[in-house]
Amino acid sequence: MKDFNLQNAFKAEKMVLIFAGFYPSRYGKKNALLMLSAIVNISITLIQYSSMLIFIFSNLSDIIKISEVLLYFMTATSFICKLVNIILQNENLLKIEEMLQNSLFTKVSIEEEYILKHYIQNGRLSTNIFKVLTALAASFYVVFPLIDGDSNVKKFSLLSWYPFDQNNYYYEVFLFQAISIIIVAWFESFIEILFIIMMVLSRAQFEILKHRLTRIVKHTKENEEGEDDELVQKRLRRCIIHYNYVLRFVLHIYLLPTHYL
Repeated sequence: MKDFNLQNAFKAEKMVLIFAGFYPSRYGKKNALLMLSAIVNISITLIQYSSMLIFIFSNLSDIIKISEVLLYFMTATSFICKLVNIILQNENLLKIEEMLQNSLFTKVSIEEEYILKHYIQNGRLSTNIFKVLTALAASFYVVFPLIDGDSNVKKFSLLSWYPFDQNNYYYEVFLFQAISIIIVAWFESFIEILFIIMMVLSRAQFEILKHRLTRIVKHTKENEEGEDDELVQKRLRRCIIHYNYVLRFVLHIYLLPTHYL
């Protein structure tokens, strides 16, 4: 049996969300900086969100403009809901991390290690494709005003209301909106990927459990009758404990509201 660090499966997403200030951190003195990072990211998102909300109510008679705003507005709404939920579920996330360090999950044979790597690699492939598509979508959102239509007309990535003339501060507003789009796209995708990987890990644990159940009784050429009942019962008991532990792990993922948004 060898140790397998399951937390490495979502290490990148975890670190990004930690430095964004959204994921529970154990960095001690750096918590103030992480909190500042969270305040900056949330403030930018909420300011842009509020400006779009005001724009919608100011242009209720223009269905075309409202439709254009809602295209991004719903994505921003989803991100804000997920962000609130992940902050509220910080303790649950730490509990999930603690469960992933249990020997029932980490102590694996060579065959079980292969099962874990297989599921994680397949999961990472899907999430990497998701990252690329998200990055492309965000990039097009940012650069579209620069390549669309008349170059003499100042266009913005998002239709929004500001208490000043946007054209007088074109580059500042354009940069602010670009940062807002990147924050929403980048961090929302990482939150999604975090829970996708957790579900992949739970699926892999059920596969490992199935693997162990098929090997409760080991037959050899020297011992065709198999092993004694006490040893078999010990393995079966461990499988039952493992099964209950996986169910608890899945329940903690299920309790994360972000999983459904």
